[in-house]
Amino acid sequence: MYVFRLHPEYTSNGEHYAHWVDDGVVLMDTPHHKTGPVLDQWPSDLEFTLVRDGNDCDVYMNPCGLFFTERAVWELDPICGENTEWLPIRLTDGSSLFLFHPVESVPLGANSRFRSHKPGDNIIEVYDYDFDTPEQLPSCFLISQPATSPAGKGGFAFTGQYVTDQLRKAMGQFRGVEFAQVFPPNKNTG
Repeated sequence: MYVFRLHPEYTSNGEHYAHWVDDGVVLMDTPHHKTGPVLDQWPSDLEFTLVRDGNDCDVYMNPCGLFFTERAVWELDPICGENTEWLPIRLTDGSSLFLFHPVESVPLGANSRFRSHKPGDNIIEVYDYDFDTPEQLPSCFLISQPATSPAGKGGFAFTGQYVTDQLRKAMGQFRGVEFAQVFPPNKNTG
């Protein structure tokens, strides 16, 4: 079983490959950062602009997460099953996108290791991932910040969104998303 962290796709120049969703800071006040289902709390009137400074893709980035087109959701939803909600937004041009929201948080195993860049950092970075039962991981999930970090004490901060092999393969057919293997450790990344 392999685990990958999701990232927006970048060009060789370090720029976003795809257009990006400009929400101002509206998404900061929505429940997408919570564990568990939030669709029944999701605002139905969200309308944002697609900033066209990249390429047309099926996955668009935003600092709060990745947005997928209907075509991508149609293909990915059967694999994600109950592990994901697709939170809808409307674009100013009338089309729709869906914010990818894994509903489960998976704890890291006892052999995981963390680091902060300086004492007192709010966010702690995972640099050795470990799972007690990797064969039982859902197809997609969140990993909470450790309870020892200031961000983790509130229970709302996550280290990122993660997918396992099958979902990574399905998502990999769409432009706009990239994957970083985190488990087992990729010995080629230095």
